[in-house]
Amino acid sequence: MWGSGTGHHLAGTLAALPSTWGLALDSSKAAARSSAGAHPHANAVVADIWRPLPLADDSVGVLIDVFAPRNAAEFRRVLRPDGALIVVTPGPDHLTELVDRLALLRVDPDKTDRLADTLGADFVEPSSRPYRWIMDLNHDEVGALVAMGPSAWHADPPALAARIADLPPRARVTASVVVGVYRPRS
Repeated sequence: MWGSGTGHHLAGTLAALPSTWGLALDSSKAAARSSAGAHPHANAVVADIWRPLPLADDSVGVLIDVFAPRNAAEFRRVLRPDGALIVVTPGPDHLTELVDRLALLRVDPDKTDRLADTLGADFVEPSSRPYRWIMDLNHDEVGALVAMGPSAWHADPPALAARIADLPPRARVTASVVVGVYRPRS
C-alpha cells in the first residue's frame, strides 16, 4: 500500500484476507512505523514515490493508493500483469460541510480527468464506483480528519483550531470517495 499513513486501510485489507501479507510504503518514518504495527501481517518501508520503489518487477498482486500521490510507471513496473491497482480519490462532495466553515481546499473538479491522464498510459480502468456515507464527528475527530488531508499543509493552525472550536460539539460530515480498480496495460 502506497501512502500508508497509519496503516488503517492496510490493516482492514489484511483482516479481510487472513492468508495475505502486506507491505506499507510511505515517505514518513512515523507512518511506516505505525503501519508496520497496524496488523500482524504488515511490514513497512520508507520510500519516495518519485524514485524507484524498493520492489522487484512484477512482484505485487494488489497495490492500494488512498488519497496519495501516484507514480504510474513505477506502479506498473511492480504490479504483476494479472494484478490490480486500487485508487481511492475524494468525491466531489467530500467533507462538503467543512470546506467553507474551515476554509479547506476544495476537491478539484478536474480530478477524474487528471487521474485518467496520470494513469492512462500504463493502466486501463475496468471499474469505478462512488461510495458516500455520513460521519458524526467531535472536534478532535474533525481536527484529525483535516490533518490527514492536503488542507493541513495550507491552513494556519491557530486559525483552523479556532474555526473547529466554533463548530457544534458534534458535526455531521459527508465522506465521499471514488474507488477505481485499474488493470495494467499489456
